[in-house]
Amino acid sequence: MAKQLPCPNPTCTHEFAAEEVQAAEQLKCPRCGNAFRFRPSGVDPSPPAPPPAQPSVENQKPTPVGKPPVPVGKPAAPTGKPAIPVGKPAVPVAKPAAPVAKPAPPAVPVAAPVAMPQPAVPVAAPVAPVAQPIAQPVAPVESFDVNAPAPLPEPAPEPFADDGGFAPAEEYVPLVRKRSVVKNRWTAKHYVVLSFGLLILAALITGVIVFRGNIRDLFVQSGGESGGRGRLFKVRNLNSKDELAFKLTAPERWKPDGDLQRRLAALTAWVNEEGEGWLAVAVQDYGQQRPRQGELMKAAIERLEGHFGDALELAPRAFKSDLAGFECQCLRFKGTINAVTWFGECYLLPHHGFGYWFFVATATPWERGDDAGRVKRQLEDSKSFALVTERRGWTEQPPKMDTFHAERAPFSITVPSGAWEKSRARDVEETGELFLFGRFLRERDNRKNASILAFSSDKQSDLKESLRAARSYLEKRKQEENDKYRFLAAQEGASESGAQEAVGDRAGWVTELKLMSNEEPKRYSLLAVVHHGDRAYVFHCDCAWEHRQIWQQDFRNALSTVKFLKD
Repeated sequence: MAKQLPCPNPTCTHEFAAEEVQAAEQLKCPRCGNAFRFRPSGVDPSPPAPPPAQPSVENQKPTPVGKPPVPVGKPAAPTGKPAIPVGKPAVPVAKPAAPVAKPAPPAVPVAAPVAMPQPAVPVAAPVAPVAQPIAQPVAPVESFDVNAPAPLPEPAPEPFADDGGFAPAEEYVPLVRKRSVVKNRWTAKHYVVLSFGLLILAALITGVIVFRGNIRDLFVQSGGESGGRGRLFKVRNLNSKDELAFKLTAPERWKPDGDLQRRLAALTAWVNEEGEGWLAVAVQDYGQQRPRQGELMKAAIERLEGHFGDALELAPRAFKSDLAGFECQCLRFKGTINAVTWFGECYLLPHHGFGYWFFVATATPWERGDDAGRVKRQLEDSKSFALVTERRGWTEQPPKMDTFHAERAPFSITVPSGAWEKSRARDVEETGELFLFGRFLRERDNRKNASILAFSSDKQSDLKESLRAARSYLEKRKQEENDKYRFLAAQEGASESGAQEAVGDRAGWVTELKLMSNEEPKRYSLLAVVHHGDRAYVFHCDCAWEHRQIWQQDFRNALSTVKFLKD
């Protein structure tokens, strides 16, 4: 079988006969149309001749590079896929390459065909190529000795414009920007300004929270008739909201005093420029209930003790007075602070669910003149102090009450809820029937607490004799603790035997006593006796002497609720 040589074009499957290759100086493949010229053996190349005319771009085909391979033996039969020829194939390019400047050697006639030598090294079996898209063939090169230039890079496709066409290159905007193109608009200066702004805002909020009381005091209204500085003052109610409470126009030549305001737990406090007097107003909300006299007295004493401490002295009892046109109670006090003794009055007034405490004091003793009362009257006459509330339709709600029944006796006592606690009476007194314990503050302070003890005794000829017997019995009990104890009338010049008063729904006999020790009062006692059946029932109300003003009214209120069953 004749030897067959494949076409040097790797994409062509045509095979040449060996006789055609040996006898021809130039071959043209009938299948792919590529022409191949061979150098005649033994002939040196002549000077370069001008290159032939370049064919059109459409008819250009891949140009083989280097010398053609020498076939060895019979090539493998085609299997549907092009075989890879021995040697370097031509490099296909997408577009026509520029013409090569190097000229091809001149054609020399050959007398006889030249036999192809056999290679010494066997060639491996050809490998089937991977299917790839076939590039457009380029124009043939005149000789295998001419190297083809490197292919040029394909130009980038034109970007699409918004109108569906192609946008000019100078208007092209890439879809993905480089990270360096996107710049941060915030600089260090912006962050510094923002930090300072946040610090200033935090300082303002903190100042408002800490000094909200002083800011509230700076709420100024138009001056009163006296031409002074009139202000409306608000109090925090039970709903944690600020509500109007009163108006105050401070007298001329008076100035606010924050330390005095803090000591008295007041809404406002003022002192005159000469330092000879001061005044303060405190308010507390009790909601729909009218504060009891005992509650107002407790709060007044707490505030005075917060200012004077142990140097406080109180009058034996409060007396009736008026404040801003409303009836109230007045308690006189005396206290020493910073080596200065003050003589003052505290006015206690319940109004529209508020409790008011109006304090006024001067350095002038009461014996020389009522300067404290005079300052208060001047404020009222000039309408510099007035109650201002937003509760015009306020109606009092009855307070919650607790009723406690005696253990074996046929009576009961009703007291405000939460103010008193019931305990076993037999643990205190052998013939005890009811024992109530009252606390002054939430924390335990036995010096300010009080008690009501009800016990039975033998019935005497009348109420006065039964009271005298009860007093003697209690005095002996106290003398078992200290033989110097003895009972005297609570008020100077008052009768120790007491007087007839109603005790609940029954007639009774009542007296006020003080327990003395070495001429010093220690305890206050309100003693009452009632006859029921064949027994006498004694009610002994007891508290510390210095806190009698707190409990006096509560004692009397409790005795007024005593109810006995019918005989």
